[in-house]
Amino acid sequence: MLSVANFAATIKPPPFDGTNFKRWCERLILWLTAMRLMHVKEGKPEQFTPEEGRAFDGFDYLFQGCVISVLAKNIVDHVSGSQLARNCGMLVRLNMECLMPVVSCM
Repeated sequence: MLSVANFAATIKPPPFDGTNFKRWCERLILWLTAMRLMHVKEGKPEQFTPEEGRAFDGFDYLFQGCVISVLAKNIVDHVSGSQLARNCGMLVRLNMECLMPVVSCM
């Protein structure tokens, strides 16, 4: 029997190395959706209870970790030297294509 976790593991995108961005991006979105994390890209709700805020923060950290885990080391190293690295999840939430300038300037 295929569980959600097993399914998510099978569709995890390979590390993004600067090629085939659109294909990688679609796979990333599918993966994050299967893991029930895509709601994070909308940002923290304006009104929330303390419990909802803590839950969102947990999902946000998981979302950011997932995105960083599917970036090639050379991209992570390049981004980590800038302020963009501290806001990786925010970049993805704003627009997946925000990663393209990072890749093109390598």
